[in-house]
Amino acid sequence: MTSSPYILIVDDSESIRFLLEFVLKNAGYNVTLTASGSEALQAANSKAYDAVLADINMPEMDGFELIRQLRGMDSYTNTPIITITLNNTPERIHKMRDVGATGWIAKPFDPITMLSTLNKLLH
Repeated sequence: MTSSPYILIVDDSESIRFLLEFVLKNAGYNVTLTASGSEALQAANSKAYDAVLADINMPEMDGFELIRQLRGMDSYTNTPIITITLNNTPERIHKMRDVGATGWIAKPFDPITMLSTLNKLLH
């Protein structure tokens, strides 16, 4: 039997982190929670994750910079990176794609849609 995928979550909102953790753990995923871009980079340097769920609007290092830095790491060139954002205008979606996001989920997110998106990207 193969092990469950490892998902790295980065969001400065504690409630969003815990909601994502609840949904993903109940779906059988292994989850690591981080509250900032720098924490996420530390986690990504210590372990290769199967996917990353990243907030865009965070203090210090936003999700755009986090994605740029992850994509610069050999072990994350092809890893699915899904952004989670309130602002999903066409311009914003274009910018997310330009920095290397694989997909996006709008807040507030529907757990079923989020799991479906993640499953498609992992399989």
